[in-house]
Amino acid sequence: MTATETSTLGRPDVARLHLLGRAELAHDHSGESGLVRFLPERRFRLLAYLAVRGEWVSRDELATFFWPDRTQDAARSNLRKLLQEARALALPQLEADRDSVRWTVSTDVAEYRAALGRGDTDAALALYRGQALPGLEGGESEAFNTWLTVLRRRLHAAWRDAALAQLPHRGPAATLALAQRLLDDDPLDEDAMVAALDAHGEIGDSRGAADAFRRYAERLIEELGVEPSARVRLAATRRATLATPQALAAEAPLTALTFIGREGDLRELEALLANPDCRALTVIGPGGMGKSRLAKQVARELAANYIDGVTWIALDDLTDTAQVAPRIAVELALALDPAKDPIASIAGQLASRQLLLVLDNCEHLPCLSALLDPLIGAAPRLQLLATSRSRIGIRDEWLLPLQGLALPSPNSASHDSAAAMQMFVAHARAADPRFDAEANAPHIARLVRAVGGLPLAILLAASWVRLLPMAELANDVTQSLDVLESADEGEERAEHRSMRATFEQSWRLLAPAEQRALAALSVFAGGFSRSAALAVAGAPVVLLSSLVDKSLLQVDMADDAASRFHLHPLLRHFARSKMRAVDEWHDLMSRHTRYFARWLAETEQALRGPEQPKALAELEQKLPDCHAAWGYAVEQRDAQFIECATLALMYYYEARGRRTDGIALLSAAERALDAADEAAAGALAMLARALSTLRYFNGEMALTIDTATRGIALARRAGASPALKGCLLNLGLAHYQRGQLDQARTCCEEALALARADRDLPGLGALVNSLAMVEQETGDRAAAEAHYREGLRIFRELQNARGTVTALNNLGLMLLDGKRVGEALPLYEEGLRLCAQHGIEVMRGNCLFGLGGARLALGQLPAARDLTQQALVAAQASGEPYVAVEAQMQLARIALAANDATQALRLAHQALGLAARLENLPVLLDTVHCIAECRVQAGDARGAVTLWLFLVAHPQSSDADRLRVRPFIDNAALSGADRAWAQEQAQRVDLSGLADALEQERDATG
Repeated sequence: MTATETSTLGRPDVARLHLLGRAELAHDHSGESGLVRFLPERRFRLLAYLAVRGEWVSRDELATFFWPDRTQDAARSNLRKLLQEARALALPQLEADRDSVRWTVSTDVAEYRAALGRGDTDAALALYRGQALPGLEGGESEAFNTWLTVLRRRLHAAWRDAALAQLPHRGPAATLALAQRLLDDDPLDEDAMVAALDAHGEIGDSRGAADAFRRYAERLIEELGVEPSARVRLAATRRATLATPQALAAEAPLTALTFIGREGDLRELEALLANPDCRALTVIGPGGMGKSRLAKQVARELAANYIDGVTWIALDDLTDTAQVAPRIAVELALALDPAKDPIASIAGQLASRQLLLVLDNCEHLPCLSALLDPLIGAAPRLQLLATSRSRIGIRDEWLLPLQGLALPSPNSASHDSAAAMQMFVAHARAADPRFDAEANAPHIARLVRAVGGLPLAILLAASWVRLLPMAELANDVTQSLDVLESADEGEERAEHRSMRATFEQSWRLLAPAEQRALAALSVFAGGFSRSAALAVAGAPVVLLSSLVDKSLLQVDMADDAASRFHLHPLLRHFARSKMRAVDEWHDLMSRHTRYFARWLAETEQALRGPEQPKALAELEQKLPDCHAAWGYAVEQRDAQFIECATLALMYYYEARGRRTDGIALLSAAERALDAADEAAAGALAMLARALSTLRYFNGEMALTIDTATRGIALARRAGASPALKGCLLNLGLAHYQRGQLDQARTCCEEALALARADRDLPGLGALVNSLAMVEQETGDRAAAEAHYREGLRIFRELQNARGTVTALNNLGLMLLDGKRVGEALPLYEEGLRLCAQHGIEVMRGNCLFGLGGARLALGQLPAARDLTQQALVAAQASGEPYVAVEAQMQLARIALAANDATQALRLAHQALGLAARLENLPVLLDTVHCIAECRVQAGDARGAVTLWLFLVAHPQSSDADRLRVRPFIDNAALSGADRAWAQEQAQRVDLSGLADALEQERDATG
């Protein structure tokens, strides 16, 4: 049926939209079934987008989405015409009002996601019939194409993950069928190939396994120029991988400089060799890791355990595998029989010997396993120990991967806090006995982190301390490999005199595809997933596996998350130097930036919902690459990236209490963009929204007002509603904190109207809370409570834990102020539970403060003091200046309740000191009131009344504040002369002068 035929269908009674494998609407109308196929037309793209969203979408969003290059009026006009075309199809449940559109038709995508969510993998696999919305890509909307690409990637990744998770739980035949489906999708899928080979083995189909492996290997070599990984080869031969025993703790530390931090590795190596099942053991790791030194040491220590001793055989100077057998014969003083194969001749002579044969530096000799396997098989008492940068592939090969030395923790200040620092200090003092390790500890820590604990790099860097200051040396190492070389010939191999030479040797052993992949992967600043490696660097998982096998990539396997790969920091420096041209690097950085722009835009929603803790942890993990992408975008003045990424980074820095760091990052972008450039207006508006948010929470009210005001103008110019709402909210909050309530109400009400028009629930929740604060301050407690409860309902509905805690805290404060302690207590207890459950550290101090206030109101002073002190510590740790001031004042009031006026006055003065650093007039005035309360109890009623009269007369005091302090003034036991004196003093000083006088008084009294 063509698109034009659908107009006669009428409205279907039952309909289901298929989006996976083929886009078509199946319906049943009046007992007759029909089909509407989705064609590559804009109306069908609109319908597909609405169906997947399944919620109200604003007309402005749709207009911008499909016609980004048109004016808003023209785009909305086009949208109206397109909706008329869509309505001509007589589709069920397509709804539209003046501002928004939605289509709530049943879709297989929604069913697929629901099946995955409830763990029904079989149902999900059955629903995934192929790529989503085939044929609908193209057209003029780049935004739609980007959205479609992301949707397809997500659905496909979820299908693959579900299929892989299901493989171990199926019988051999079903496993083979599912694995084949994965291989049809990606013929080089290593996980699927291993599962297929295992399934062939379980059903006894050796021919099928051999054919599958051959096709896979041929395609791998043809397309990428690499051979199958060791994992695939093992599966093909149906050999079980032996588990490495757990590392044994070192019983006695070794004193030799070479083995600092390697005591555990040495003991583990000895334990592995003591196992009779371990016939061939390879110590693997990148160049410079200390593999040869470790093998030499264990050879010395274990020589007595072998009747025929230990023989060390260096292979680094050999150029052909055929040279290995003669070298072994020479080292063992064996005569080779010219009539026999050399290995057969050697094996015959070793058949009865108990010997440890150590083969050093094996990685450059291809097919070495074909030579060593028959040797091990024919000499049952022979044991092999090898060192290599990659696995050799010997039958039943055991592996001991060697990693860098332990690094110091971020907060460590001692030179002996980690093995990497200990090794540097030991070698530095060997070079210069006067080297001051304690004074240079921070620079040493920075250096050893920069080299990733690589022993050779540490040794080479330490030799320079006699010539370079430690700070300069650390800077040089972080920027270049050139300082990591030595002119000392010594007795080590030539490549061990320079890190660059060490890496060059590994580089030469790589296939061209592996070299290209390694160079491209250097674009990542931190760890990366297999999907990121493919999308950014064009490196498929088979190349990643090959680089892991060669110790050039490290991989972290996690049970609950996808594997993440890492490049050693020095290797990253080296690999970046291998990029062929500047243009190639910029192309790579552009892909990297686009990838993280999409990821940050997708993550933004999770940062505002129930998945916030998980999203924050994932963003923390990817922060180095987000920073790298941000830096490149700022350098290129990429306004589109900056606009996409800003909010996610703002949420991260605010949630982590790192507002100053976030302000510095965002300000750099603001300076880079041209305010006169219309294309940059949206990005600048979004930056203003984020910066004003961070500055508000940082207590910088003047900067908040300036930034938000600038952002409002930019947002109006760009038609950027989200930025406009955020800036209006922040401007309103800043006015509120300065006691400018009319301005605060105006801003909040305008933003609230926009949020209601946009159906922006998260925005509504924040705005009704803000408006409630203004209403509470003006004395309309009923309206304030209604708004607080509306905000709480919205945030609970959204499962937004952070917003829920904020609403609980604000409502609790108002209830406490109204003496409704019993209602406030459970709100704070719930908030504290949510903070612990979701890791919301920035709100923990608020909840503890509220609980402390409730306990104070109930007269439970020890509990109130303990909770409030916890609130103060939490607020200082998470960078919450307002909560710190409030907690300090509450401690003063607790001391008053305990009749300790001296302590109360001291604590109140400390609160004033904290408040004076903030641009928050209501908080500063509140500390003055607190000091006045303390003065009364300390016997200085005249001084207290002076302060209260000042508060009553201050133009920024609210009516509620004046009503609060008036009874204190009326009840003060003062003579008429004292009252007159107090009145005169109150009129003679301004707030800044009063604050200075009070601080001087605090300093004078200690």
